[in-house]
Amino acid sequence: MGSAKHRHQPARHLPGRGSTPAISNEQDRETLQFNVRLAKARQAQADINRIERKAFREHARIENAVAAYTRELCARLDEQQFTKGL
Repeated sequence: MGSAKHRHQPARHLPGRGSTPAISNEQDRETLQFNVRLAKARQAQADINRIERKAFREHARIENAVAAYTRELCARLDEQQFTKGL
């Protein structure tokens, strides 16, 4: 039963091994350039999204603070009966 661990494993699909056709250096270079362009575009979009989310959070914080301030101010004015007789 212990011999099952020692069975021959099939060759892994690594470049240049097995029956896979060799890809030319030109195709490798084009693939690499495409992947680099794709990674740069993805990073640029991530940067834009991060900036937009930051701006939204800052705006939302200000809006929430103004709303809380307004509620508190209205509560204090009601408490002091400021609007009585108007």
